[in-house]
Amino acid sequence: MRFIDFVKEVLPRKFIAASISCSLFGIVLALLNPNPFGTSTEVWYIELFSGIVPIYMIYSFPVIATYGVATSFFSDYFTTVMLRERSRILEFVVSACLHIVFGFVLAWISLISAVLFFLTDRVLSLFRRTSFLWYHAIFSLLIPLAIWLGFMSIVWYRG
Repeated sequence: MRFIDFVKEVLPRKFIAASISCSLFGIVLALLNPNPFGTSTEVWYIELFSGIVPIYMIYSFPVIATYGVATSFFSDYFTTVMLRERSRILEFVVSACLHIVFGFVLAWISLISAVLFFLTDRVLSLFRRTSFLWYHAIFSLLIPLAIWLGFMSIVWYRG
């Protein structure tokens, strides 16, 4: 496969995976660490959770959309060139290992993001019959925006 064809086929899917995994990452990280500053408060868990999800999403989206897309694209291209369609299982394992290696940048926080990105991208790649185009990638930006607005409306309503 030529490089330009690989870019046209894979890059829109990577941006869609970034949109979905950013939303998932904000929610998962908020579930694991709803009070990142460690202040002792008399606030309920759900209030801490709903207040920190938009903050996690604001800071994680640019990183996932740039570093995550670039490293995931590199790992998929590397495995495609090196393995030349020898084995789908071997390709999956090598790509997963590269995602984990690139995900160790910020220890467990970025590792969670890398695993979510990898799993989201693999689920999206199951839909190969319907190729993703750039307008799909643009519209996928509405996913994190809608989730962010939803959690911000909870924060606003809560006062």
